Amino acid sequence: MIWDIKAYHTIFLNRTRFAWDEIAEGLADFPEWLSLPMPASLSRKSDQLTFWQRYFARYFDKKWTTYTFASRLLCSVMIAATQQTP
Repeated sequence: MIWDIKAYHTIFLNRTRFAWDEIAEGLADFPEWLSLPMPASLSRKSDQLTFWQRYFARYFDKKWTTYTFASRLLCSVMIAATQQTP
C-alpha cells in the first residue's frame, strides 16, 4: 500500500467531518498502519505534521499529541479511505 496524495487532500479538506474519537478508539483495527510509509511532508517536525498534532490536541482537549498518535490516526484513515475506493 502506498500513500494516496489525492485521498490525503480529501482527508485534510474534510477533517472536521471525521469522527476522530471513534477512529482513535479503533486504532487496533488497522494493525497495518506501520506498513504505510508516510511522505516526507509528514515527517517528524514537519509543518504538516505539526498542524495535525495541534489539530488533534485541540480535538482531544490535550496539551499535545505525539508523532506516533497523529501518524496512526492519519494512516488508519488513509487505509480505510483507500479500502473503500473501488
